[in-house]
Amino acid sequence: MLDGGRWLTVHKDITDEHDAKRKLTKSEPRFRDFTSVASDWCWETDKGHKFTFFTDAFEAFTGVSPKELLGRSRSELPILEKDRPAVEAHIKDLAGHKPFKDLLFRMHNRFHGCIWIKTSGLPRFDKKGRFIGYRGSGANVTQEQKRLEELETAKAILNERTSQLVEAQRLGKIGDWSYRLGEPDLWWTPEIYSLLGYDPATFKTTRARLCRYMWRMGQTAFSNLRPKSSARALYRVST
Repeated sequence: MLDGGRWLTVHKDITDEHDAKRKLTKSEPRFRDFTSVASDWCWETDKGHKFTFFTDAFEAFTGVSPKELLGRSRSELPILEKDRPAVEAHIKDLAGHKPFKDLLFRMHNRFHGCIWIKTSGLPRFDKKGRFIGYRGSGANVTQEQKRLEELETAKAILNERTSQLVEAQRLGKIGDWSYRLGEPDLWWTPEIYSLLGYDPATFKTTRARLCRYMWRMGQTAFSNLRPKSSARALYRVST
């Protein structure tokens, strides 16, 4: 209040500030939605790489309470010993304050189980450009890793059985041929060429040519093989 009962008022245009707050309010749910889709939880560390924050979803997805991990670095987590060298190497790489993506390791939880964790992070800096830690996200990828392990096991079994089949064919003089549906050419093992008396260098094993051959010969070609040797012809169809 001024002399004489007069008032002095000051006005400030806060339109930009208000708009910024409104945009931030709208963006927060969007950010949470994006984060929940892209990962299972978020985390933060300080400049010493000690965990300082986990979102609430961490415990639900891992079976590990965040309280057990706050103040500890990633190398201090209950990591499977087989994965510890990779995590220790990762900790050393953090000295460069560079982003990292899809670090994969196994960790024990309170249910006495072992879960696969995949995590990525970005370095944080203050206004003066000083490093203050990392911020990132993580996901429980145990089911995906189990499926990959099952696939690798199945491939190993298939390769072993294929090797056994090849060896059995070699010892028993058994021929093998195959074709992929929709393709004109067939694949023959050397034993098939030998059994039927064809030269691999000159005889083209197309499906049409084999059909014409079988039409002319009927079952005679294969029935004639039985008295002469114990050779048999096997086939498989791959899709």
